[in-house]
Amino acid sequence: GGFTLLEIMVAVALLSGLIITIIISLNYHLSIVDRDKDATIATLLAREKMEEIKIQGISDRREGDFAPRFQGFHWRCDTEEMPIKGIQKIYLTVSWARGEKVSMETYDVKK
Repeated sequence: GGFTLLEIMVAVALLSGLIITIIISLNYHLSIVDRDKDATIATLLAREKMEEIKIQGISDRREGDFAPRFQGFHWRCDTEEMPIKGIQKIYLTVSWARGEKVSMETYDVKK
């Protein structure tokens, strides 16, 4: 009338396999969310820094970080002269702890 030991062991093995799969899947999706959060922060910081460069102009300081507000996020600005006189291309890259980065570029008229 009851379950045999073999049936119980098979049920426990199946259940443990299912639980391990759920835990691995949850961990994977949480890491994606964390990576996307950092990419979103880096994109917003890059847009903010690009607007600052457009308003204040390009300073002598070509790289820096966003500390203390955003520890681990660094920026670098490079320029390139274009064939059209008075136009320059501005590259801005924001990188963070994992070695990932977000880049933006724009064109500016030299004053």
